[in-house]
Amino acid sequence: MRLTLWQQFSSNHSSHFWIAGTFKTVEETDAAYHALREMLLAIDQWHRDHPAESRAVQSNNEQLPAPVEMEFARKYDVTWTRTLDWMNVAYYLPLADLDRPLDWALKVAGQTIVITNPGETWGGVEPFEELLARLGADVVGYDFRQREEGTARDMRLDLTCTAPDESTADAIKQAVRAYLSHPLASDDNPPPWHNDADNFEKAYLRSDLLRREHVERLNRSWERYFSLDHNDFYRNRLRLKRLTLERGTFRRDGLLLTFEDIWFDELPFALALSALIAWLSVHDCAAVTPRFSVVERIRG
Repeated sequence: MRLTLWQQFSSNHSSHFWIAGTFKTVEETDAAYHALREMLLAIDQWHRDHPAESRAVQSNNEQLPAPVEMEFARKYDVTWTRTLDWMNVAYYLPLADLDRPLDWALKVAGQTIVITNPGETWGGVEPFEELLARLGADVVGYDFRQREEGTARDMRLDLTCTAPDESTADAIKQAVRAYLSHPLASDDNPPPWHNDADNFEKAYLRSDLLRREHVERLNRSWERYFSLDHNDFYRNRLRLKRLTLERGTFRRDGLLLTFEDIWFDELPFALALSALIAWLSVHDCAAVTPRFSVVERIRG
């Protein structure tokens, strides 16, 4: 299954894209992540090794792909019509700091890889939509450049899991419904999975859904962003949004638990989803499965 969601971005200067690719196994997810990361590292190295050619690629009107990008297009047999302009960090970012944009661009939450542009771009979901599909993922994504005015399509995440017994299923239901019945981003109403540091440590021992490497990268990336020179009001908003839901409902059918149409803030999305997965893993829930899709919504 491959779905694409186009959304609007009100800017004359840049675009923005966000893609989620969900794999069948953690091993496939990990292999795809490292393949994509190595590809981005190779592209960055080409820019560093060929400064004149790099500037020519970035400055041409059509922004055609760099030779190294065309090599990867042929390797994976994907459409790649313009250069990744957000990979021009070689001009101003030391190699030692390359993790900053790469960790923001490429994130893992369980069996899902999330890809977004870490800086301004004229590009969109290409080539990553096809790349993730070639690597074996079910892909859903959006590209703010393309959405028609008034289009009411939106992304949706449903997550299901199976509780180990009736008492655990009931405890999870009560905790989640109590959270959903109050303001979702409030110091007085933290999400049940707010104790994420302890939950991650326990989850590493109970389940193979989460890899320490990826969780640590997510936390480092979030801390880098949070430590920027934000004003106090915005910093407090960021703090509240770190793990909280923006929307969602919950249903229990025996041992089957379903989080319906949930969504997190885009900035910490992969970290928040990982924290939810960890909390469910600590409760010995099995078959934790996220499903991304596209829905029609009525706009006010």
